[in-house]
Amino acid sequence: METKLQIKKCPNCGYDLEKIVYTRAMSEEWAWNGDNWECLGHHSLTDDPEQNVFCPECDNIIGTGLDFGFGKGTKS
Repeated sequence: METKLQIKKCPNCGYDLEKIVYTRAMSEEWAWNGDNWECLGHHSLTDDPEQNVFCPECDNIIGTGLDFGFGKGTKS
């Protein structure tokens, strides 16, 4: 089975982004399961896909939820 999506690397530290932290306010942790992103922990007060995504290694902002495919195909 060929995966269409690829694991990204953090542009700041080069860490393989198999896990990301999706906003501090939301306290979500996501992991790559080989085919897509899977939520490991969800303590959200909002589901805004434009919130920041942080590298778990260097703690720098690496994009938004939209950059990782969160919120696509849903209506606001």
